[in-house]
Amino acid sequence: MSAETHARGGVAALIPIGMLAFAVGLAFHRVYGLSEVLVPALVASTVPVLLAAALHRGVRAPAPVAAAVSVLIAVAAGCAGYARDHLAGGIWPTPGAAAELFHRLADAPSEALTTVTPVPAGSGGTVLVPAAVWAAAAVGAELVLRTGYSALPVLPATLLFVGAILLATGAPGASLPLVAAFGAVAVVVPALRGPVRRRGQTVAAALLAVLLAVPATVVAPLLPGAGRHAFDPRTHVDTPKPLTVRGTNPLAYISSWLQQPETLLFTVTGPPPTPGGTLYRLAAMQDFDGVSWLPSDAFQPTGGRIPPAAHASSAAANLGPTLRQDVVVGDLTGVFLPAADRPLRVDAADEAVAVDPDTGVLAGTTPLHPGMRYQVTSRPVAHDPRAVEYAAAGDSAAALRLPDRDASGAPIPVVDELRGYAQEATKGAGFPYQQAVLLAAWLRARAALDPQAIPGHSYRHIQYFLGTSKQGTPEQFATAFVLLARTLALPSRVVVGFRVPEADTRDATPVRGGHVLMWAEVQFEGVGWVPFFPTPGVGTTTSAVAPPTEEVPMPAPVPAAPPPAADRAPGRDEVDRAIEDEQHPPAASAPHGGDEGLGAAPVLAAAAAAALLVGGYVVVGLSGPALVRRRRARGSPRWRVRGAWDQVLDDLGRVGPPVPRSATSTEVGGFAAERLGESAGSAALALAGIVDAVSFGGQDASPRVVDDCARHAETVRGGLGPALAGSRRARAADVLGRLRFGALARTYAVHRAAAADRKRAGS
Repeated sequence: MSAETHARGGVAALIPIGMLAFAVGLAFHRVYGLSEVLVPALVASTVPVLLAAALHRGVRAPAPVAAAVSVLIAVAAGCAGYARDHLAGGIWPTPGAAAELFHRLADAPSEALTTVTPVPAGSGGTVLVPAAVWAAAAVGAELVLRTGYSALPVLPATLLFVGAILLATGAPGASLPLVAAFGAVAVVVPALRGPVRRRGQTVAAALLAVLLAVPATVVAPLLPGAGRHAFDPRTHVDTPKPLTVRGTNPLAYISSWLQQPETLLFTVTGPPPTPGGTLYRLAAMQDFDGVSWLPSDAFQPTGGRIPPAAHASSAAANLGPTLRQDVVVGDLTGVFLPAADRPLRVDAADEAVAVDPDTGVLAGTTPLHPGMRYQVTSRPVAHDPRAVEYAAAGDSAAALRLPDRDASGAPIPVVDELRGYAQEATKGAGFPYQQAVLLAAWLRARAALDPQAIPGHSYRHIQYFLGTSKQGTPEQFATAFVLLARTLALPSRVVVGFRVPEADTRDATPVRGGHVLMWAEVQFEGVGWVPFFPTPGVGTTTSAVAPPTEEVPMPAPVPAAPPPAADRAPGRDEVDRAIEDEQHPPAASAPHGGDEGLGAAPVLAAAAAAALLVGGYVVVGLSGPALVRRRRARGSPRWRVRGAWDQVLDDLGRVGPPVPRSATSTEVGGFAAERLGESAGSAALALAGIVDAVSFGGQDASPRVVDDCARHAETVRGGLGPALAGSRRARAADVLGRLRFGALARTYAVHRAAAADRKRAGS
């Protein structure tokens, strides 16, 4: 079949080519948002297909001319949509507009990989969407119209679709349904362009692909490791470090805020994240150089979404309701934006916002100023101590780093002193979580809070604080906890924020300088970062909300009888006090309660579905030859005669290379004699003569003729047994041949042909 014949017969394939190109555009919806990609993808998937058809079938333009016209129109449309400022008279494209267009197109992949997705609306990088869609549609349409290959036109869209999916790695949402739809449409193209005699097999392949895609789409998210990405392109690009986010270390303001406790820093409108009070995070820091904590510089620009914490699990946490709070900045300085933990989204009308994906800390790209407004949506977490109790310590190397050598390379003595304090505080602890609880309780009992103490948190300050003064600021308590924890191999970091002890019933809750607080967080495997509060007078060891006896020393009226213990779940502070005194077996023999599992039910369901699909395929494949023989033994006499001949060809193919359907009767007889013996060869020759007489000689297919054909076919099949029994390789090839997809497609084709024969016989 010539290329021209294919082109004429394959014009209908332009429709699925356009659909595949549109799917390429939709694959970017996780990167840029559906509203940003829908219209450009629709236009860019339709215009080049219509243009290619008009140039090829209308004016019959050569391929180079058609390609040049398509590129020029694409560039003109791109300049009009994405480089309007460079158009001459606001209408005509200019070289400057084209340069701007290509510059944006070249920067688009890097921008998408270095921005927290979805990319902010209005980004110039969205030009990547129509460019990819136009390329997929234009190249695919040209391959349909100008080549004779059946499946080649699908290749451009497939490559670009895979690229779009990779670009969306880690973005919110899912691509599995779109992948299943793309695969179902892709098999239509070769079905429309292939020879008619193969379309039945292609249709069967398409049906099987859809049948496999539907359960795969449902089961895939439940499989172990489904949330992990084997390849993440973001790990292969250099994340830009926005210098505009670098501001003054918030630790520099703690002392002045404590000295002026009534200074209004910001106000919050919205519900508090906890019933007993409000806790706002400002910055989280884990890099310590022996003198000071250094803020993170791993910020990424964001369009508002904040990615979930890595290595965190809801199995050991109680997620509270989603909170939406409006913040108005007062005298708060710096660049960091306070928010309840953990933020999910931030919306600032006139400010560009960046986020540290690891900590969830927010920062503006310009310094804060009075009157600045933003809205933050958060999902607070309350960790269950019993679920974290046996968890192993996390594996964050940066959160374990502890400088132990000075500039000359000599050991720093204070590190060994800190290690001694830590071992004293956690003596008898059996697990990392119990170590952290005992460490916080030891600090609260050893020293007193003094907001007037000399600020600072270097090694020398902490040494003096723990060994001499035993009075310090919140930054010294939190720093001491983290340094001691790191000597015990507990990954930890400090957090600067604010604590409002009681929920305010007014419309706006003021947060003042006296509310500043610094606490610590420890990372546990499969759980994430768990907060600890070592500062005395601030809640409890593991809670920022103090119990009533600590906040209200006045005697209260005689209360009603407390509810039974079974009706009230103990709080984290109560459970932690019990954990302090528990005696645990050695860590190596204890159960590991911190690992996150999928549960048995989803895994068993996925395994059962996979076994059902594989088992069904094997059963149908192995029983295929028997089903085909039964179909060929029924129907009209002419159908049964032809079926006997087809059965002989199939049987010969089971013990050797397939016999060409165009082989003469003499050649088939020779094949049969060579593979199955002289008796089978004679039977095959006799059957070939009958088939030729019925098909081309006008002989009637009488019952006797049909019986003779069946007898000859049985003789040939009788020689099949010894041939298979004599060769282990032949038996293995026979089984594998039955399980090939082509064998199932032929079985399906025989059933379709038998149904058509019955329909003709009935009419």
